[in-house]
Amino acid sequence: HDHACEHDHDHACEHDHDHACEHDHDHTHEHGHSHEHGHQHCGDPTCDDPTHDHVPSYQKKYGLRSFVYEARLPFDTARFGRFWEKPFPGLLRAKGFAWIWDYGDMVGFVSVAGDASSCSFVGPWWATRLHQGEVKLSEMPDGVKKIWKAPYGDRRQEIVMIGINLDEAALRRALETCLMTPKEFKRRVKLEDRQYLEVPTK
Repeated sequence: HDHACEHDHDHACEHDHDHACEHDHDHTHEHGHSHEHGHQHCGDPTCDDPTHDHVPSYQKKYGLRSFVYEARLPFDTARFGRFWEKPFPGLLRAKGFAWIWDYGDMVGFVSVAGDASSCSFVGPWWATRLHQGEVKLSEMPDGVKKIWKAPYGDRRQEIVMIGINLDEAALRRALETCLMTPKEFKRRVKLEDRQYLEVPTK
C-alpha cells in the first residue's frame, strides 16, 4: 500500500500487515470490566459507572486526567495523519481502536506515548468478516454484540486519552476535524464504489 497517513517522522503509522491477529479473533475489542470491586476508586478510564471515583487524589493534585474519545464516522486518512505530526499539549498517552478511511476494512490500533505515535492494523473488523461471509452475527462474541451498531457494525473510534492539564474539549474538537463529514462519507462511498458502507447517522 502507499500509506497516505505516513508522517514525516519515522514513528508514524506503522502499518503492520504481518500482524499477529490470526488467533481466532477473540481479541474482539471486548472492553468489558467488572464493577464488583469494592474500593472507591476505579482505575478503568472507560468505566462509566457514576458510583465509581475515577479521579484519585494524586491525579487531582497533578492534573492527570483521562477520557475516551468515541465516534462512529471514519477518520479522513490525510487529516488524521497530519494531526499526529506534532504532539498535542498535555497529552501523555493514547491507545485504542480507529476506523481510518483508506484502510476501512481493517482495525486501526493507535498508540501514543509522549512524542512517539504509531498506527498499526491488527486485523479485519468483525463487520468486514460479516460482509465477506466469514462469520454470522449470531456467532460473534458477546463483547462485539454489545458494541455492534448498524449499519457499520463494530467500525468505530474508541481511543483512551491520558494527559496532564489536558484540555479535553480542545482535543475533542481537534479529533472531530479529522473525521469525515456525513457528506464527505456519502460522496466517497459512491466515488470509490464502497456501497457496502452506509452513511453513518448519529
